[in-house]
Amino acid sequence: KGIAPGILSRVTDPFVTTRTTRRTGLGLPLLKQHSEMAGGDLTIASEPGKGTRIIANFRRSHPDRQPMGDITGVMKILLASNPTIDFTLCHSTDDGSYCFSTKEVKRELDTDTISGYILINDIAEMINENLLIINASEIEYRDKSQECETK
Repeated sequence: KGIAPGILSRVTDPFVTTRTTRRTGLGLPLLKQHSEMAGGDLTIASEPGKGTRIIANFRRSHPDRQPMGDITGVMKILLASNPTIDFTLCHSTDDGSYCFSTKEVKRELDTDTISGYILINDIAEMINENLLIINASEIEYRDKSQECETK
């Protein structure tokens, strides 16, 4: 939905949040801290009523770069929790680039939402396979039961 200009300028402050249940919001401040620690940066662009774009850059060879973790698992949670929101994941390494867009999936499937266990698992498998191709993931899914092994 976008972020109001008054909040956008302060969104990486850990004591700024629009939530009413908690008085802190640590997601974006931590993302900014980790990207800067790894020689990268965080860019946030937002327009109320239109949406928000967050770009986090990490220098892969930097000694302080934390492991990226389970990107595929995070995307599964985002898709399952927010079936109408459009997400784009772009990941680049020295071995190539991969971009995933829910807008493209929705267009191909002629739908407004992404939902359903099988579809989300198929998408997760596709994302992970493409991340493996560009050496961006250490987790390889063996089958649809999401049993996994670390390489």
